[in-house]
Amino acid sequence: MARQSRTCPTTLSKLSPVYKSLGKDAKRVKTLYVTVDPERDTPAVLKADLGYFDLDALGLTGTKPEIDKVVGLYGASYEIIPTPQSAEKYTVAHSTTLYALDPAGRTRILFPYDASVKEIVKGLKTILASST
Repeated sequence: MARQSRTCPTTLSKLSPVYKSLGKDAKRVKTLYVTVDPERDTPAVLKADLGYFDLDALGLTGTKPEIDKVVGLYGASYEIIPTPQSAEKYTVAHSTTLYALDPAGRTRILFPYDASVKEIVKGLKTILASST
C-alpha cells in the first residue's frame, strides 16, 4: 500500500499503449476504474479524468460500504491518511494491483504495479484467446 496519488494516472497511461498493442482485440477489453475516494471522485470527475486517456474505461464509485465490499472481494486495500497541513486535507494510499478478469468476471491474472505493457498485453491476449 505504499504508492499514493500518482499511481492512478501512471497506470492509466500505461494502459493506453496496451489498447493500441491489442489492435482489433482492444474492442473486447473494458477498463473498470474503481475509486476508493468517492468524496473527491464524483462520477463527473471520474469521467473527465478518464477522458485524458486513450482507452475504453468506465469510472465506478459508490458509498463507502459498497466500495469496501469490492475492495474486500479483490483483496485490495486502501487507507485515508489525514494531512491537516495540506489544502487537500487527506491523501489516499492504496494497493496498485491491476486485475484482469475474463468475460465471466473471474479474476484470471493479477498484474503488479511494475508490470510492463508487453506483459499486460500478453496476459490479456491469453485471456481473450481462451474466451472465444
